[in-house]
Amino acid sequence: MSASKTDGRITKGEATRQRLVSAALKVFAELGFSRATIKDIGAAAGVSPALLYHYFPSKEDLLNAVVERFGPIGDVRRFIEQYEALPAADFIRKLARHFYDLLGERLDLVRIFLREGTSNGSVADAWRGMIQRGLPIIQGYFLRQVLMGRLRPHNTEVTVRALSTTIVMLRFSENVFPLQTLTGHQFIDEFIDNLMAGLRPDIPEIFGHNTAAS
Repeated sequence: MSASKTDGRITKGEATRQRLVSAALKVFAELGFSRATIKDIGAAAGVSPALLYHYFPSKEDLLNAVVERFGPIGDVRRFIEQYEALPAADFIRKLARHFYDLLGERLDLVRIFLREGTSNGSVADAWRGMIQRGLPIIQGYFLRQVLMGRLRPHNTEVTVRALSTTIVMLRFSENVFPLQTLTGHQFIDEFIDNLMAGLRPDIPEIFGHNTAAS
């Protein structure tokens, strides 16, 4: 099936597919992946289950399409390509804010993962796949900065996981455990300041930790 016409307009089939993926995102977020049915998703999209099966043979296929369309990987990759030349501290702060804002636009996807990411194998697989594809993109940036002497040698996996996990939990917990004196961006700025205080290349190794880049 052609994804789009040569003049840039999407085909009717692709428009239907996008509508189904959008409906699946909402239904999975509201009901949970396990409880949601093809009938629920078809009703939300205004199509019959038979038509939905024509595009997606299973709920797992729909979930993968949801992650592909609404996941942050493509946005983060393009962001790095556009802004990597910035000084490291400025770039990391800008990236963290961008990721925070992206999650705010895509809270339904975060809800799906946090709701069933440890209890449903299909959701866990989709979440794991997104992380396995996404974290190396950000980690690659940190490794390049270390090699250029802009950051001190350190375990870049720990840094990227700490950064991404902090932002995800900040965004998801705001309604339950709101910040008292800071906005989300201000919290991120403070966090990045603390992070960079330990990553600047002029800061010596402390506490005997292994600082080898990895």
